[in-house]
Amino acid sequence: MKTALVTGAFGDRYLRMAEVTFPNLKAYADRIGADFHALEERRFLGGTPHWEKLQLADFLGNYDRVIWSDCDILVRADCPNLFDVVPESMIGAWDESVAGPWDYPGFLDKWSALTKLPRVRYPGWHANTGVAVFSKRHLPLFSPPSILAGYEVLWEQGWINYQAAARRAAFMDFGWKFNHMFIAPPSRHESFVIHYCGTINGSGYSKDIPSGGDYIDVIKNDLEIWRKRGLIP
Repeated sequence: MKTALVTGAFGDRYLRMAEVTFPNLKAYADRIGADFHALEERRFLGGTPHWEKLQLADFLGNYDRVIWSDCDILVRADCPNLFDVVPESMIGAWDESVAGPWDYPGFLDKWSALTKLPRVRYPGWHANTGVAVFSKRHLPLFSPPSILAGYEVLWEQGWINYQAAARRAAFMDFGWKFNHMFIAPPSRHESFVIHYCGTINGSGYSKDIPSGGDYIDVIKNDLEIWRKRGLIP
């Protein structure tokens, strides 16, 4: 089976982050026998860089299974192979609705209103696509919408969840230990994967930014914590 781990970084903030995280992500890809790809060019210029995740359509045309990872991710050396964790028939991700305070059924309704597509039934879960596993059968989820809307519908994540609900895709919640965000229970260092989403301007893990440092230093410090525990080579 042909597999890949795909990520991407656009803009100075995220390119700086990628200098720290991409070697870690590539090491994980190598350990699980997956090709590593980092997106280099933007295609969806009508929206924010979040929408470049729709480029996964190209990879799902060439690979049997793909892991998407945002660039603000660290993976422990003992993290299991997500392709073994998630059945090929399912989307694998953390169901953030168990922790998030937002109106997830409402997001689906907003997408319906924006795109003039039919309303869909909320399936009872909302996949956080910061770390997610897809198979070739999920390629249709990555067709672009008629409008690249903003935060109020969670950018591409909201759209992918709308598409998944509309197509009644099977879903596996692999839990926050494979995608530990600030809304998950502590401590992040006990999880296999840390996701630094929103760590800037007082949000995310900003409280852990050292004096005189910035958000990149939080990631570097976590790498060092794991390294001292023997969890990073």
